[in-house]
Amino acid sequence: MNENRKKIIYLCIIIFLAVAFVILYSTDKTNQDSKSQIAFSDIFQTIEPAFSANNDNQNRSSSDNINNETNNETNNDDEVDEAIPYNKFEKVQVINWDEAQVDSIRVSNPRNKFTLTRHGYRKWMINSVRIDAKVPRANRAIFRILNIFKHFFADYSLTRDYSELSEHFEKPICTVLVYFKDGTVEKLTFIRIEEYNEIFKEYKLKTWVRINEETVVYSTVFNTLERFLVSENEFLKLY
Repeated sequence: MNENRKKIIYLCIIIFLAVAFVILYSTDKTNQDSKSQIAFSDIFQTIEPAFSANNDNQNRSSSDNINNETNNETNNDDEVDEAIPYNKFEKVQVINWDEAQVDSIRVSNPRNKFTLTRHGYRKWMINSVRIDAKVPRANRAIFRILNIFKHFFADYSLTRDYSELSEHFEKPICTVLVYFKDGTVEKLTFIRIEEYNEIFKEYKLKTWVRINEETVVYSTVFNTLERFLVSENEFLKLY
């Protein structure tokens, strides 16, 4: 009986000690965590102002750099505007005519003369000494002529005063009169002459065009002139 009582007492003491150890360990752990948190908070509060100040300095530095770059670009733009008043390589649109307002086109060149007359939407007739017929809707020759009225460009640097070439314009290679529905008439006059080419060091044929009675003439490519030099038979093709 005494033996059992002793065992029970020993067991209670062991349980009590175990519970006390657990309680003490938990309390100590909590205190350590609290101290760690306090220490970490103190460190963060010490670092944060310095970090914020560094960011402010970087932001101000970036802002100053951007302002300086903007001012430099503005100054450079002003310098460019003063140095180069225009782009000498730019394209200028020689003519810009509304194809839908064209009523008829009269072409005259040393080989032939013909007239293209509108008879409705995309309906044209061709008249000459040899031909009087309808132009097919998908005809390429009429399309190329109408297309040039909207896409006729020239280099700004390749223009000359009419007086320099007036003698040649007295005998043009091709003259085009364009009649519009509102009664206005526009005129294209082409010449093709030999001129000395500084690059190739030889004489080459060059094409010039004058619009109406303008004092400026424009250099153009033969492809533009060739559209008005085609035979009347080209206007009878289905494509």
